[in-house]
Amino acid sequence: MAEDDLLEMARLHTIVEFILEDMVNSFLELRPDTQKPKEEKVVLSPSGTFRMQRALYRLEIHRLLFNNRDLPSFDGLDYFEDVHPDDNDQWIFFLSLFSPWEMEEIRCVLKYMFRAYEELPGATVFDDWCELSPDENEDPLSHLYDHKIDDTNREHYVSYGLGFLYRWIHVSSITCREERLIKQKAILRGTLSSSAQYILSALDTDPEIEYFMDFGDEGSDGKTFLSDADWNSPNLAWTWCLINATLEDASIELWRDVTNPLRNWGFLFWDEHRLKEWGFIPERMREEQETCHNEPADTRSDLGEAVNNV
Repeated sequence: MAEDDLLEMARLHTIVEFILEDMVNSFLELRPDTQKPKEEKVVLSPSGTFRMQRALYRLEIHRLLFNNRDLPSFDGLDYFEDVHPDDNDQWIFFLSLFSPWEMEEIRCVLKYMFRAYEELPGATVFDDWCELSPDENEDPLSHLYDHKIDDTNREHYVSYGLGFLYRWIHVSSITCREERLIKQKAILRGTLSSSAQYILSALDTDPEIEYFMDFGDEGSDGKTFLSDADWNSPNLAWTWCLINATLEDASIELWRDVTNPLRNWGFLFWDEHRLKEWGFIPERMREEQETCHNEPADTRSDLGEAVNNV
């Protein structure tokens, strides 16, 4: 492997570690056990670290494989039929390799990223016009929130990858409003014009082929918790959600639930001892699963809505 490749890998891992810390803090802020004090500094277990980093890396791999932004056009080829990898292609060549709980890990990370992109000031063509006509705007920053940003737009920015998110988190942490907005606008300028569907529709697709593994009652259905050290098996929270499941492919149905509020706090990433320390039991987990929490504005529409609105 070339030296430049090794440096790029080291850079990406540094970005993943930074995003991981921010993501953990975001999950803990939305943890529903409000009777216990929130933890300011969490030391993740090897299992929790692995599961979170695995989902982040898989999102980045998906971006590199299937991002349709700036794909070239070729004479005699239809863009959508011959060039653009559609939802079913993404499923066959990538997503079908993962178990339902591993895809649920990806959904949890996506939910966090949507929160990070709650507000996208300066991301529209109208904003660029306001910048070119400053005399018509008394407050040069007043127009930055005059447009509607929805989950389709947020999904688009997920497609820019972890490096873009890393920069966005840094800039969004600036305390001075004017400085923060100006730098956010500089990052977003001209980036929304090529907005397109990305991973959500692929996650929600009805695949033409089934899993190559059997997740029904005759196979490994994800209903049994083995150990936190078994990183390829589901964590305890997943199995609690399936205790009373009657469907043959219960794990698949749980993963395809586009309104699961447990994603807000990354329920799939926490070890057995931490779940029990926070006071979770099977009944509590299923109660939370069936309850729509009062979510912050950035998550008032769930991950499935971006697909439904297209």
